[in-house]
Formats: sequence, C-alpha cells, structure tokens
Amino acid sequence: MNNKMVRFMNDAEKIDSKKLLQYIASRNNYLNQEEILFVVNLFLHPQLNHIYFNSETFEYHMWDSDGNYFTFKAKKINDDFSLKKKK
Repeated sequence: MNNKMVRFMNDAEKIDSKKLLQYIASRNNYLNQEEILFVVNLFLHPQLNHIYFNSETFEYHMWDSDGNYFTFKAKKINDDFSLKKKK
C-alpha cells in the first residue's frame, strides 16, 4: 500500500473566481477535455461547491461559495476519430 500524502495548494497557487471566469471567457465558453480537467480541479479551485454536467447538451454549470456562476460547453471529439462503416 502506497501512503502518499495529499498536498493542498497554498493561497498563492489557488485560482480565484475572477481568474476562473476570465479563463473560461477567453476560450469563448467552449473548452476541450484538458481545459475542463483544469477548470473542475477542486485543489486549484477550492471555492467551487457545485458542478453539474448535462450530457445531452455537453454543458457544464458550476457555482462557487461566493455565489458566482460559471457555464461552458465541452468540445466534442472530432468526427475523424469516430468509427465509420466501411463500404
């Protein structure tokens, strides 16, 4: 069994809600998988207290402890990588 200690972010490493809103807005509220993992990371954004994903619309809705609301849409995987029937 590996007993790794969990390291919590110090205040300088945490990203506040204003910066999080700017990050999402700079990508036109349309994030890829890597960007989504960054945005929903509770170690970086401990103020987040609700995260909801709508699988029909690919939209994320998040709220933080200060009453801020965040929303963005997930980019879909490119159709070039989907399995297609061969003729």
